[in-house]
Amino acid sequence: MSTKQKIKTGIALFMTCLLLGMMTFDLSGQMIHEWMGVAISLLICIHFFLNISWCKGLMRGHYTSARILQTVINLILLISFIALVICGMLLSDYAFSFLPVADAGELAYIVHHTAGYWLFAGASMHLGLHWNRVIRMTRHIFGIQSENRSRTIVLRIIAIACFALGIYCFAELQFGGYMLNLVRYSYLAYGQPAGLIIGKYAAVMGLFAIAAYYLQLLLHNKTRFVGRRQNSKNKE
Repeated sequence: MSTKQKIKTGIALFMTCLLLGMMTFDLSGQMIHEWMGVAISLLICIHFFLNISWCKGLMRGHYTSARILQTVINLILLISFIALVICGMLLSDYAFSFLPVADAGELAYIVHHTAGYWLFAGASMHLGLHWNRVIRMTRHIFGIQSENRSRTIVLRIIAIACFALGIYCFAELQFGGYMLNLVRYSYLAYGQPAGLIIGKYAAVMGLFAIAAYYLQLLLHNKTRFVGRRQNSKNKE
């Protein structure tokens, strides 16, 4: 693994931890929430510049179904990130309290709150799209080179269990309601251990990541099937 790839991996892991931590606003308090937001914003900017080649290639090449999926998810990430940062700065009482903003108003809160959930969903799906890299890195760390059918079956059973748990937590946390702005105030975690709340959001993250991973796999297989079918027709 190259030095650049190690830096990317480290940033991705740190961003994931911060993102989960930021979902526990009522446990951490506003000041910690704001400074975590500053940290993750800087890391996202660094991540963006480390992957600037992706932006340069947007207008090049053919757009397959899988590439369209990746582009849509990245656009969701970009739009929600911009909205989140702007409204977060307007609402800030600590990190950006020096800004001459008298009252940001309820609209800024609503946009910030909703964008936060879309960013979480987009980041989770983005992770799922690159899950093959995580698999390769894990194999490299543990020296796994050969395929093992039993191991594959066990891992798929774990993925199904994580997906089911993610659906349950998605419903309990009213995650869909927050994304659609049907629920205005954050999930109250008072009296619950921070680890439990983070675990619930981690399960939702797994839900989005698994869904994106298998959807991308399905689209890749569909593209290959169509390509083979077209080649067969051309030969005839």
